[in-house]
Amino acid sequence: MRFMIKSRWELQKLFIFLQLILCPAASIYFLSLRDWDSMPATWIFSIALNLFGMFICIFLFMSVVKDRSDITFRTGYFSYLIGICDFELFLSLVTWLMDDVASFHILNAIANTASAALSTIMLRVAWFYLVEVADLDTPILHKISRFVNVIAAISFTLYIVNYFGHYYFYVDSNGLYHRGPYFITTYVFTAIMFICIIGISIFMDVSSTKKNALISFAAIPIVAVIVQALTFGISLTYPAFLLSLIFIYGNVFAEQNHELTQNRLKAITAENKLLLEQQKHERIKTELNMATEIQTKTLPTIFPPFPDAKGIDLYSVMHPAKEVGGDFYDFFKIDDDQIGLVIADVSGKGVPAALYMMIAKTLIKSAVKQGMSPAETLSYVNEQFYETSEELDMFVTVWLGIFNLKTNLLTASNAGHEYPAIKRAGGSFEIYKDKHSFVVGGLENIHYKEYELSLHPGDTLFVYTDGVPEASDETDTLFGTNRMIEALNHNPELHSKELIAHVLQEIQFFIGTAEQFDDITMMALRIEEK
Repeated sequence: MRFMIKSRWELQKLFIFLQLILCPAASIYFLSLRDWDSMPATWIFSIALNLFGMFICIFLFMSVVKDRSDITFRTGYFSYLIGICDFELFLSLVTWLMDDVASFHILNAIANTASAALSTIMLRVAWFYLVEVADLDTPILHKISRFVNVIAAISFTLYIVNYFGHYYFYVDSNGLYHRGPYFITTYVFTAIMFICIIGISIFMDVSSTKKNALISFAAIPIVAVIVQALTFGISLTYPAFLLSLIFIYGNVFAEQNHELTQNRLKAITAENKLLLEQQKHERIKTELNMATEIQTKTLPTIFPPFPDAKGIDLYSVMHPAKEVGGDFYDFFKIDDDQIGLVIADVSGKGVPAALYMMIAKTLIKSAVKQGMSPAETLSYVNEQFYETSEELDMFVTVWLGIFNLKTNLLTASNAGHEYPAIKRAGGSFEIYKDKHSFVVGGLENIHYKEYELSLHPGDTLFVYTDGVPEASDETDTLFGTNRMIEALNHNPELHSKELIAHVLQEIQFFIGTAEQFDDITMMALRIEEK
């Protein structure tokens, strides 16, 4: 749509520009055909004034369209006014050149009729331009505009009919122009227009600049009309109209250009702000991608993790809700006979939780490798975290186990984490309500409980974060522990990787198009024959 408007505006500019060039060129040609010695001085003055006005129209039009990127009704109406004024000046010049030349009496009559009829169109366009300039949109103005259209149509028709009736003016067979008995009534439409324009400037709320433009548009031509009505042999109406256009350009367009400049500055500022926001977003996105990569590399991802450890099938996965998450898992060799197993959930999400997670993971692994039991490890990490956690209002739920590869004995401690699920050989998964202790980083001097589980071939231990049971669909219905157990028991004899993949598939099918609000982390340990 905007392309069509711009294309139309370009065609309009081209058409008016060609007219502005052709009118003075044609005028100069007509000037060469007339004998100047027989012309009165007042006629020569009017011809020179009209020709000078045509050249002024060219410069005024070029000033209006130069470097203007706005395509508005104001600019369009104003350029039409310049074009009409230029053509009126040309017709006025032609009528003076043809006056008192018998061979041109028909052409002279046509030129006078066209000039008079065109004046109604010019005044109508001027009215709508000034309404646009005033930035007014009221019911009374709509009624006045309809009235102006009706009066303009009547006036235009009467001028055309005058060619045959001669009640306004006529050109005799000798080519001499005469005013008719009702010539004075030709100014009725002009007077109505000027009264309406002055009414806008007085009774409507418009700025002083626009008010001056409105008054000048009416006042300057009124003076010219009065002078022209009382004299014969001098043409001032259209030069006066051109003077009004120049005054409007100097005031209204200056104000409009100031507004456009301000709007362009605002647009540039907004564009720069948007660009900075986009750059900031891209930078954050890049940093988050780097954080995701760093976090991913801190989690063990090589499976099977202990090729030389016979009799275990271990697999883990973590799906963060954001680019980086607060969940983590870990498994590592303590010595030739023992491995450490960790799954934890840091309160919160995003980068702060991820940084907190990395610290917790490092402290837990370091403490376990130094020979601490699960309960001792959690107590140690809790003391390290307590002061910082209190300031940041963050804590960690942890399930920590140490599995003996020779005895298949699991020693574990649960710090406010989800209950694990366990399947015995030939059986199905059930929730194992282990001994719970308080979260890590919540209170100081916590004594963490510890328990032991003996695992045998065919047994599978499944641990997870709360992102699994608390996954929700579009209606905020939770996946829940029961659905998790059902997913595990769909085929409880699956290997750890396939088992976790099936649970994850069930979760994703359940939540559908809903957004994932929490990290989803799972770990499965299956005991096999050595």
